[in-house]
Amino acid sequence: MRKNIVLYSFLAILLFVSNFAFSDYVIIVIDTSLSMNRRVMDSQRIYDIALKSLSNAIYSLKNGDIVYLADFNEKTYIRGPIEIKGTHTKDVIVKIMYGTQPYGKWTFTYQMLKDISTLVKTNNIPPEKSRIIIISDGIDDPPIKAKEYLLELDKVATLFDPSQLIYYISLEKLVKQQKAEEQKISIKEKIKSTKISFIEAKEPEEAQKVITETIKGDYLMNKILSLIGILLLAILLLVILANISIILSSKKKSRISKVICTSGKTKKTFPIPLAKRTIIISKEKGYIKLKDWDYEGEIKIKSTISGYRIFVTNTSKVISPFKNGEIITKGYKLIVSNYTFEFE
Repeated sequence: MRKNIVLYSFLAILLFVSNFAFSDYVIIVIDTSLSMNRRVMDSQRIYDIALKSLSNAIYSLKNGDIVYLADFNEKTYIRGPIEIKGTHTKDVIVKIMYGTQPYGKWTFTYQMLKDISTLVKTNNIPPEKSRIIIISDGIDDPPIKAKEYLLELDKVATLFDPSQLIYYISLEKLVKQQKAEEQKISIKEKIKSTKISFIEAKEPEEAQKVITETIKGDYLMNKILSLIGILLLAILLLVILANISIILSSKKKSRISKVICTSGKTKKTFPIPLAKRTIIISKEKGYIKLKDWDYEGEIKIKSTISGYRIFVTNTSKVISPFKNGEIITKGYKLIVSNYTFEFE
């Protein structure tokens, strides 16, 4: 059973890791509406923080990855595919990104999501091997003629495959003082009602971290590893609890707490420990060592739900009546060669 648990855990980890061991499709979408020109406490524009974080993160991509670059305001502009073939390719991507500035009057989020959905479907981009990273200031402000599409965000789930990874990184909190109208059209609650992972960065350093993690794929991997860690910890805890339960059941059923080992004038008493499922008695190893014991085998006391069971590896020197695997109780006596074992 334990071997199966270890095997299944290993296979699960291998399956998760293998998904990240080969080329991925990375679709990077950045908001280029005028509101990205807002400045944070140190006078940097939100857009500058986004670009700096993105340009650093691009160099974490691996060779073979396929990148699409998109920027959006009232319209969506898509470039790519670009296959990562080394540092030169990454330099080109960074140059393209810095060639775009936040000039758009509106932030038409729903239209952007529709356009990215079309990109994924028309290019047959596998959802299980791709991730979409959207970087915005958290404001949804479509053109006046399309204001009704504010409500259409609730239908985003129908645009993408359920397995598609989509991250919306909001830099809204970088602006310390927001206007009332900006808070009113914040996209936060809308996004939270969809299958899109909403990530909020409150400091420039945090923005750098989450952008890098999502582009590399570490954001999901870290979550997966955490879940695997919790799962393995739970399994370990269950094994420990099961062992404790079996040991307590053995003590209750067999009603023994110690073993008295006697040979001539030599008498040694050993308590039955709670921390051991199996107690070994031998000349050189195990919990109880009897160097003057004229016997080369072992006695094993094993905890079971039914009580303690006794096993002798070499029965040729067993003098008293005995059956391998029988349950022992208080008062049980066993003679093996020159030693008598009494359980009390």
